[in-house]
Amino acid sequence: MMHHDAAYTTPERVRGEAESMRFIPAMLLAGAVAGSATAQSVRIDQRIIQVGDSEAHVVRVAGPPDRIVTLEARAGGAVGERWTWYDVDDPHNDRSLVVRMRDGRVVDLESEVHR
Repeated sequence: MMHHDAAYTTPERVRGEAESMRFIPAMLLAGAVAGSATAQSVRIDQRIIQVGDSEAHVVRVAGPPDRIVTLEARAGGAVGERWTWYDVDDPHNDRSLVVRMRDGRVVDLESEVHR
């Protein structure tokens, strides 16, 4: 069960669009070809989000996500969430951000700069 900080409100959680974890590597490969990068940390303005950070820290730095999708294991059952921001507030770049969460912590980051 995911624990969420009660101090913020996120958009409606996308249920029914749960994804199998087996598709994650294919999505990462496709993203790499399209100009995105998987990273251990991402800087937004003067603050950093990194692997291991809490959900509350991510929301303080990036704001509430535009979309949250529950990720499911192949055999069923939630294994995490994918949080997406379509337009990150970054004065230097127009970019999107995808953060994968498990047990309330960041396990993967992906940022894509739009030209």
